[in-house]
Amino acid sequence: LGPRFLAGGDYNAEHTMWGSRLCNPRGRNLLQTINNNNFQCLSTGEPTYWPTDPQKVPDLLDFFVTKGVSQTYTKIESSLDLSSDHSPLIVTISSSPIIVEPPPRLSSKFTNWNLFRKTVNECLTLKVPLKTEEDIEEAVELFNNTIQTCAWQASPNPPMEAVNQINYPLHIKKKIAEKRRLRRIWQNSRNRQDKTNFNRAAQDLKRILFRFNNDRFNTFTSNLSPSEDTNYSLWKITKPLVQPRVPVPP
Repeated sequence: LGPRFLAGGDYNAEHTMWGSRLCNPRGRNLLQTINNNNFQCLSTGEPTYWPTDPQKVPDLLDFFVTKGVSQTYTKIESSLDLSSDHSPLIVTISSSPIIVEPPPRLSSKFTNWNLFRKTVNECLTLKVPLKTEEDIEEAVELFNNTIQTCAWQASPNPPMEAVNQINYPLHIKKKIAEKRRLRRIWQNSRNRQDKTNFNRAAQDLKRILFRFNNDRFNTFTSNLSPSEDTNYSLWKITKPLVQPRVPVPP
């Protein structure tokens, strides 16, 4: 299939690695092939097979096997438009990283609880008749809408945080790749010598990363300055340390 491919379908191979309920021999063999060839599996984690027999339980049998395709640029979802007993899967491949939006929340660490209480007291109406089922349903809906609206008004959008990604040099990246390769070998063989090789590579990488991070921190702190030439970098880095922490109610 070449160095880069995406192959999907009904593999009829069950394994918890891609979201199935159980593991069968075909799933174990496929997982071993994926690990030995440095492949990746891409699935929704949800059932894709819906048996007509009520005695059978839905399970995940459809997924993708990929190589050379970063999952940061892919998005997979199920399609429920067809009437087949297998849910079709739709994979979107983007030219840029796909940002997954977090689920909406009523509150956050930036919520102004004093404003929330004030807004609730102003908007909530307690003089509501509760004589019929319709009155109760309308009162519950009004209460929920009031709580949601007040919580969203008191919770500003959090500021975007810059991702501080470390660009490791080439020799460290090779050490990381070597440690991952030895870990896969040990996980497949469970051999004592393979475990020793993996531990030795992990300890070696740990020492190299410690020296690299220590030198990086020393370089960073030595360049801090309270002057305008460095845009007051010393004050900016110490400002969060002296600010009081605001308690977040449960």
